[in-house]
Amino acid sequence: TEQKIRGSADQYADWVVVVTGYEQEALANLSAAELSGGSLEKLGAVRSQINGLYSPSYSATPADIR
Repeated sequence: TEQKIRGSADQYADWVVVVTGYEQEALANLSAAELSGGSLEKLGAVRSQINGLYSPSYSATPADIR
């Protein structure tokens, strides 16, 4: 029912690439070059990939949750 309300079925991913790092500029450059849509398509990816840069809004260490 929820999918009918939204007007679309859930999507799924055949592959997911997650890159982590501390330097946002380095990650942005990687996303714009080696992990860009065009570069990934040359390696066989389909055109419907979703690229994005995300940062955590909260993270906890083991000491935080004791």
